[in-house]
Amino acid sequence: MTQNDRRGLGEDRLALAIASGKSVRDAAKEANISESTAYRRLSEATFRVRVDELRRKMTTDTIRLLSATGNEAVNCLRDAMQSADSTIRIRGGAELLKYFWRLYEHNAKCNAGSITIDQAIALVDSVLQAITDEIEDESQVKRIGKRLEVLIADLTSI
Repeated sequence: MTQNDRRGLGEDRLALAIASGKSVRDAAKEANISESTAYRRLSEATFRVRVDELRRKMTTDTIRLLSATGNEAVNCLRDAMQSADSTIRIRGGAELLKYFWRLYEHNAKCNAGSITIDQAIALVDSVLQAITDEIEDESQVKRIGKRLEVLIADLTSI
């Protein structure tokens, strides 16, 4: 292996380690180069661009994996809402609402594909109705109602 090959391999390892979030010191150790060499590489614009490209690729890969399992997670929460245990049903519904709201906020910020406030409130109402239809303890229904009132107030303040 030539000197240039070793340097290239060290730079590849350094770029990957830094893009992965490691400190310069730890990345340098992993790349088997000195810390001062690592800082020298970081001072080079082309190296920083390479690190940024690796970070973007890692982020894209992570989003792809999360998207692939997102439907599975939603189905799991929907299954929890069918549980005989009312506490599990409530938690399943609450988690679905929480993640729905985060997605709604994200879409609203992006202005792409977001739903209307009326659609959001209708969804919250339908989930609340599905949960309360199965709950016999009136105090649980009231607690859920109060939490949803806060959520709806947040929805309408956008």
